[in-house]
Amino acid sequence: MEQAGVRAAGAVLIARSTEGPRVLLLRNARHGTWGFPKGRLEAGETEEEGARREIAEETGGLPWRRIEGFAERLRYPLPESGTLKEVVYFLGEVAERDIPSFARSAEHSAHRWATPSEA
Repeated sequence: MEQAGVRAAGAVLIARSTEGPRVLLLRNARHGTWGFPKGRLEAGETEEEGARREIAEETGGLPWRRIEGFAERLRYPLPESGTLKEVVYFLGEVAERDIPSFARSAEHSAHRWATPSEA
């Protein structure tokens, strides 16, 4: 298997609310695309450490708990360069009471808590 030139990690964050589960989506300010919080791994970081750092940076430190047993790995070529990117997504839960503490980073132009079918 070809080695990825770019490695990243993030999480699908779910908040259970009285209206049902909601999934955090962030809109990338540069590309305009919606996705889950994620980012490139730094040297020496494990995938989980990188996911936790990126989520803290992109959400203003929104507290979350990892749900064990789920890790989805995606591999795809970057459109602008063709470089192979590998992203691992963990599954995480956010307490409904913590949703107001969310603070979006400047690299995102919008965010929303979507239903699972919308995400």
